Amino acid sequence: MVLPGNSRVFCFFSIPGVYVGSINSNKYHYPSCRYARQIKPENQICFNSIDEAQAANYVPCGSCKP
Repeated sequence: MVLPGNSRVFCFFSIPGVYVGSINSNKYHYPSCRYARQIKPENQICFNSIDEAQAANYVPCGSCKP
């Protein structure tokens, strides 16, 4: 989940419509993706929509294909 003003909070894997990325890569994932679960909490960035992830120059994961 992303808050206004670019404040970051940890991703909540049980909230539908949330996509997970890493600040160390340019991929975004479904929260259930095995790669998303490997991202350390301090490196997570969450998006409320695919459009939001793509606007931040993130691309879909090739494994989970969100």
